[in-house]
Amino acid sequence: MSNVTNEKYVYFQFMRKLDLPVYIRFIASDFDPDITGFLRTMKFDELNEKDSKDAEHNIANKHGARVLTVSEASVMVARQIAATRESDKWGPESLVQKQGYSVYRYRNVAMLVFSLGTSEWKMGCFSDFGHVDNERAYRIIVNRFLSWSLVSHGIVGFWGTPVEEGAVIQRAVDTRGEAVFFDVTRHRILTLEGEKKLKHNFCFIKLDNHLKNASRDMRFEDLLSFLSVNCTYFGVQGLPAPTRQLIQACAKYYLGKVFPRENFKPRQDARLE
Repeated sequence: MSNVTNEKYVYFQFMRKLDLPVYIRFIASDFDPDITGFLRTMKFDELNEKDSKDAEHNIANKHGARVLTVSEASVMVARQIAATRESDKWGPESLVQKQGYSVYRYRNVAMLVFSLGTSEWKMGCFSDFGHVDNERAYRIIVNRFLSWSLVSHGIVGFWGTPVEEGAVIQRAVDTRGEAVFFDVTRHRILTLEGEKKLKHNFCFIKLDNHLKNASRDMRFEDLLSFLSVNCTYFGVQGLPAPTRQLIQACAKYYLGKVFPRENFKPRQDARLE
């Protein structure tokens, strides 16, 4: 994760029209072209030179601004990414708290170093980051970054897929790394399709293998637990208070229903196959 000059960076901003100061930057020559297309599918908009200058100003001065500098991993970092650890038995992701910062690792893919008290974060990965062959992992990593970055803006994420009735919430492995984010204050949902205002009858949907030809309502307590388990926020000590409060608001404002799993048709997206 070596330092480089800012003038060589390509900047991408998450859902630029919403004016959220959340950015990813990298040196284009260090990566395969796939990274650009991948970030666009994740709703990151590429910035021109003038807007990139504005982004640098926001990162330095705007409260809640975040930028993830993505760099090709050095030999030492690559070894850490690929190393076998005791925590690997719980899955490919791990999060370790250090003195004043945290280290997130997705085994064999990337390592991200960040502190919630700073605006500039770093990630080391390989030059093929964003390639369709491993897109689930890349989606999960970027959604983790978004979860840590957006909570201070009143936005919380869940592993899920938007449908006509609302959003089907599942585990990350079941959504292939896809997530939906909820702007609780402005009552809007942010998905791979973009931003949309939430209707009063919006519904969080849980799928049940045993339910047939029917649906049932979820109690507040059950919906709260369900959303907490499938939240995209990853914390060393569980979900922090601001995230829990946002989840509680989601469970309070919107409905929860259980539907037969056989009724759900997974997203047909060539980049997710």
